[in-house]
Amino acid sequence: MIVMPKLYKECGMAVVTAIEPVNDTDNESWEWRLRNIGREGMLTIYTSEVRHPGEHFIQIGDFDDRLRTSCGKLTINGYEIELITRNSRYRFRLKR
Repeated sequence: MIVMPKLYKECGMAVVTAIEPVNDTDNESWEWRLRNIGREGMLTIYTSEVRHPGEHFIQIGDFDDRLRTSCGKLTINGYEIELITRNSRYRFRLKR
C-alpha cells in the first residue's frame, strides 16, 4: 500500500531566501542545498503521516525541477515561511 503525504497548504509563488546548516554537518555533504537559494516556484507544504507524523516538509518548483525538504518544524509568519529540519534551516518568502 502506498501512503501519500497529506496536503497542508498550497501557498502560491515563492522564493527560497536562505538555507543554513543547523548543526556540525560535514560541508561537502550539506552544501549542495545552497544552489537552491533564489529558486522560485510554486510552494506547497505537506504533513507527514507515517515516517514523521505531524511534521511538515516543503516542495518548491515543478515536478521535473524542484526542491523537496526533509520533515521538520514549520513556522509561518505572514509572507515568511521557515522550516527547520535535522540538518538545515530553510527560509522562503511568498510572492505578493
